[in-house]
Amino acid sequence: MAPAWMTTRTSRQASGRHPRARVAALALLVLGPATLSGCGSSADDQAPDPVDESAAGAGVEGIVEYDDLTRNHVEGTVDYPQNPPVGGDHAPVWMNCGAYAEPITPEMAVHSLEHGAVWIAYDPSLETEQVELLSAAADSNGYVLVSPVAEMDSPVVATAWGVQLPLDTADDERLNQFITSYAQGPQTPEPGAPCTGGMGG
Repeated sequence: MAPAWMTTRTSRQASGRHPRARVAALALLVLGPATLSGCGSSADDQAPDPVDESAAGAGVEGIVEYDDLTRNHVEGTVDYPQNPPVGGDHAPVWMNCGAYAEPITPEMAVHSLEHGAVWIAYDPSLETEQVELLSAAADSNGYVLVSPVAEMDSPVVATAWGVQLPLDTADDERLNQFITSYAQGPQTPEPGAPCTGGMGG
């Protein structure tokens, strides 16, 4: 039986623009652009509001959380301590969400995470049927990024900003739970930011 995320979109997608995007737009009109903090700030001077990430992913076993992630725009390669990375400094341009058959630039993928994407990375040797299941997740949710990543510790790794879930197979039911909890979830530093209009796709 196919996983639930192959046929189900999140309520945020079905309704269109994310509610917090409308709030940000209203704030821009009332307060002016200089008042709102933007992408490319550090975690120290422009940290997002505290959120209860454990509540967002309640019931999803095996999640590892990371904090104190910087958010600077940088050029070139970043030496991330995790593979795939869970956040940190990143490229000025994000990677468009969708499924990719070839490796993507980690620094661009991290920018997508900042916008609320879930990055599902898989070992390049993963069976074709498993890859197709993961690609279906990207087809069903506009904030999912799927790509091969070499030298991971697990065959499949789901990542959102500051949170990560290693998996053995693509049909693990926890993957759907992770996507539901974290795609544009409360951990997102820039809620409502797009996962289109960048690079790729």
